[in-house]
Amino acid sequence: MKDEVAVNHPKHYEKGDGHIECIDLLAIICKGYKDIYANEVGQSKYLYRTGSKGESDLSKKEKAAQDVKKCIWYLEDIGKRVACILKANPDKDFEDIVYYNRRKYIDPFEVDLIKKEFTYDKPEAIKPLIAEAIEHIYCLQSVTDIRNTVSTLQKVVNIISDESFTF
Repeated sequence: MKDEVAVNHPKHYEKGDGHIECIDLLAIICKGYKDIYANEVGQSKYLYRTGSKGESDLSKKEKAAQDVKKCIWYLEDIGKRVACILKANPDKDFEDIVYYNRRKYIDPFEVDLIKKEFTYDKPEAIKPLIAEAIEHIYCLQSVTDIRNTVSTLQKVVNIISDESFTF
């Protein structure tokens, strides 16, 4: 039974009563993204669980910083893939490559929902940065947006890594 819970509903992807499970939020965030991009954007799950998952060989702070760094890695990978495809296909733009319907419909309710859920249990010092990053991930419209989101998440890593920061 314990293993089944760890596999099907791990605690670091649930926030409790009245909150949406991470997998359902990812379905909202990834709606409209094509193939590999949906998978990579879906790796924003690392932001969701930041500060919630422990590791035997890492402190909570170290694991949290590692989770944000994983999200950064996936975003940088999207940026590299898109840049490579754009270079090979100068007649295309970001939205042709990344979205099924050329341009993603941005639902303000969904933006508010994902920001609220992703920041629910985060310390105040990183809450606004996580909210900004997840909104950008939901709304990516250019390689510049990816770079800006990476920059925002790097600020989160720096804050978490500060000696005075605690979860």
